[in-house]
Amino acid sequence: MVEANFELNQLNIWNGGLPDMWLIRSCTERSILPSRHLPLGILDAEQFNAEMIPVRSQPGDRLLLMTDGVRRAVESAGSDGHPFDALMNGMQRFTGHQKFGDDLTLCCLEMVDEAGFTALPDTVEPSALAGPTEWECVYEIQERTLGEFNPLPLLLHICMEVPGLRRKSGEIYTLLSELYNNALEHGVLELPSEWKYTPEGFGRYYFERAARLDRVSGHYIRFSFYHELMHWGGRLSIVCEDSGRGFDFQRHPVLQSTEMAQSGARYGGRGLALLKRLAKSIRFHEQGNRVEIVYDWYL
Repeated sequence: MVEANFELNQLNIWNGGLPDMWLIRSCTERSILPSRHLPLGILDAEQFNAEMIPVRSQPGDRLLLMTDGVRRAVESAGSDGHPFDALMNGMQRFTGHQKFGDDLTLCCLEMVDEAGFTALPDTVEPSALAGPTEWECVYEIQERTLGEFNPLPLLLHICMEVPGLRRKSGEIYTLLSELYNNALEHGVLELPSEWKYTPEGFGRYYFERAARLDRVSGHYIRFSFYHELMHWGGRLSIVCEDSGRGFDFQRHPVLQSTEMAQSGARYGGRGLALLKRLAKSIRFHEQGNRVEIVYDWYL
């Protein structure tokens, strides 16, 4: 997590599980910002440290965040030009035409003078590029595509065609991500949430996830979107259905209570609690493998 304060020229950073970050000064000086925390879900609530590390910066400084897959290409990256472009060119030289064995994610945040910003309005202004208002869409991912393709950016792009939803992109992506990951991991792959209650089980969970994705067959995940204008703004309904066997949602502690206390201070199950907080309503159908959420946005 990175919080950028352009008025004070300060970065607040919480890094858990990612490699060390780089702060590239405007004079090409490179500072290493070490990763100081374990990934989310490893420690329980009593041991978890949410303190963010403050870092002073100046306009023109650039913060580079990267995943493990980028690190091996670092040595071949030059120092000329924009650091993001230099690293991308270095990765291409290092990997050539080989298939990537790990994910490659690189993000560059540039600090700028706050005077160059314009204030964002608190309300949604009418868009000159009017988007769709009354529409529906069905998208289904099948078979091996479940293990080879991430549909979330495409699904988010569809929703962002609605002007009123563009300022809510973070919440929409969170909803889509939770729906998809629950359908994939617990529905299709049948991974038990209980494995994530301990550090050992957490590692086993993601090892087994990768193994089961390699041999997934005969399954699907289907998204159905419905959007309509309302006098206060608009309403987006999302139905996510998977081919798994479902679960006993009527007895699930998170769905029975608005509080997390009944389900304990555990990582597993918190995705459902997040869905309940963000959406106007959440309903499960069939044997638990079809969930419908309603999300309202306001002018």
